[in-house]
Amino acid sequence: MVRVPAGADGEGQIAAYLRAPAREAALVHVTGVVQGVGFRPFVRRLALRHGLAGWVLNSAGDVQMLVEGSPDGVNAFVDAIRPEAPPLARIEGLVRTLGVALGLETFTIRRSREELNRR
Repeated sequence: MVRVPAGADGEGQIAAYLRAPAREAALVHVTGVVQGVGFRPFVRRLALRHGLAGWVLNSAGDVQMLVEGSPDGVNAFVDAIRPEAPPLARIEGLVRTLGVALGLETFTIRRSREELNRR
């Protein structure tokens, strides 16, 4: 048996944690014609529509993203990427892996790795 002291650091925090909605995270890697077609802004809008936080960036010809939020929101987000992608995008591959929810509160478009290397 584990005893947890009462007060601000004890039962109150545990109760708050147990009442908090479940958060899930996913790392998503998309390959194909996904750069220069408005894909990162599309991903941000899609994530916000589903109430998700995280980030998206271009990297070596593909797009990588981390999203976190409700399990239903994460699933709906991933399911919508292919059918709702920008018209000029051509998705060749989409891989979803389990991520770790970091408690992010916003969704950001990160600078591309190529952009960082130009500085």
